[in-house]
Amino acid sequence: MATTKRVFLGIPLLPSQQQALYEALAPTRQQCPDIRWIPSENYHITLHFFGDTAEDQINTIRTQLTSLAALHPKFTLPLQHLILFPPRKPRMVWATADQQASFTQLTLRIQSLFASPTERHASVIPHVTLARWKHFKHMKAIPLPHLHKTITLAADTMVLWESFLSRSGASYQRLATLPFTGIA
Repeated sequence: MATTKRVFLGIPLLPSQQQALYEALAPTRQQCPDIRWIPSENYHITLHFFGDTAEDQINTIRTQLTSLAALHPKFTLPLQHLILFPPRKPRMVWATADQQASFTQLTLRIQSLFASPTERHASVIPHVTLARWKHFKHMKAIPLPHLHKTITLAADTMVLWESFLSRSGASYQRLATLPFTGIA
């Protein structure tokens, strides 16, 4: 039986950006201790979730992503809003950015390579997941602060990560760092 790894692709945040988001939510974390808050070192923008992937496929994926990154230019994503998601029955707190053409183009290219037609989405919301919960009775009462200052991410790389799940939450290990080197 082939060994698998739980793998995803994302855009990393700089430590200063992680810290700014973490600090913005300090009062909310104190008021809502029953929510599972994501550690700031795990903040990222997910581009694609591969799931359990055979180790021999990871090199093929890495090669395809290296070619894609060489064609895609660097871009910025301004995180401007904190929201509860999904809107009808929230289970997460997200920091979101408005759609950017470069981000949309990148996600569509990734989907064309790796997603089945039923998994493709024309509009992926650029976001950082900050908290998750399964059953939280007072979810509508979560006091989300406003981001007083836009946090602009300089998206110059994407990272292929392996995710390890445990009772205390997920931890990640970088498998590949893929710089965007295309010309805008």
